[in-house]
Amino acid sequence: YIGPPSFFVEPSTTIICMQCIGDQVISTSENNVIKIWNIKNEKLTLLYEHEDPSYCLRIKDGLLFSGSDDCSIKVWDLE
Repeated sequence: YIGPPSFFVEPSTTIICMQCIGDQVISTSENNVIKIWNIKNEKLTLLYEHEDPSYCLRIKDGLLFSGSDDCSIKVWDLE
């Protein structure tokens, strides 16, 4: 641990997957929410489109791809 910034995760929620790009840390958890943390301005964006947890994240050309246990792949614009 190198010190701040540090982000709060609900005590009952396990982080499943995490990716980093630029100033953003993107995580998925068991509560079906994708969280995009901006480590510079500490802004948090929540994405709620999946009905089940997402187990994989990939980032390419400014797009975030999330694959979920709900048998779907969602594409998000990170810009």
